[in-house]
Amino acid sequence: MPLHLTGPHQHQREGTTPPANTHHVTRPCITPSRHHYLRRLRAANVEAELRRVRDDVAHLEQRLAGLTKANTDQATEISSGLLEQLRAATAKYDTLRQQLVLWQLHVQSVNNSGAALAQALNNALSSS
Repeated sequence: MPLHLTGPHQHQREGTTPPANTHHVTRPCITPSRHHYLRRLRAANVEAELRRVRDDVAHLEQRLAGLTKANTDQATEISSGLLEQLRAATAKYDTLRQQLVLWQLHVQSVNNSGAALAQALNNALSSS
């Protein structure tokens, strides 16, 4: 038996007779106790969803804290590695600078020896 959902007077507009034992259906009748039950059910659903959201937020906060700690540890490790590389490069630079000073002294000594030898040759040639 089909339900008559469009209105109580549709049969008059269409010129037909209404089906037997049917009436206009708007919505099911909700008793006060059923109404309170549904409100409590909706409130319980909202509370359950709120608990789920809070759990998700707590999980995300823990994950964020873990990632932050991991990133901090990694940054500390990288910076200490970079500092060690900087110390090694500085030590190598100091060694090269000292070697350069020694080479400059050696070149000066060779130049002085060459000038003294040239002077001695000039003196020997001029006295002969």
